[in-house]
Amino acid sequence: MMERTRCGWANGDALMADYHDREWGVPVHDSRRLWEILMLEGMQAGLSWSIILKRREGFHAAFAGGAPVKGDGMNVPASTAVSEALSKALKGKGFKFVGPVIVYAWMQAVGMVNDHAAGCFRREAV
Repeated sequence: MMERTRCGWANGDALMADYHDREWGVPVHDSRRLWEILMLEGMQAGLSWSIILKRREGFHAAFAGGAPVKGDGMNVPASTAVSEALSKALKGKGFKFVGPVIVYAWMQAVGMVNDHAAGCFRREAV
């Protein structure tokens, strides 16, 4: 079987490769799923993403009853400036761990930005 070319961060770990291949960068439209992924991105700060994926079911259970924040209908192109503006808006609503880096990583994960590496088999698919 021929090995697929992936983004470098997804190589060498089966869990990371599966996450990359099935989820990362795929557009998400469900508000609860968007909320969950934003919370996971915040939990990841200072940890490796593989640690978060290994504990994902526990996080999912812990946040299952949490209600997502209703969006304000903002519809602008995704960019670093957007991540900074969104970070500022979330902080203004009392959120913690939603700096521009975390928000941008969330935007990548939920398909707002396609940052798959050139040559990655998922780049064109998403």
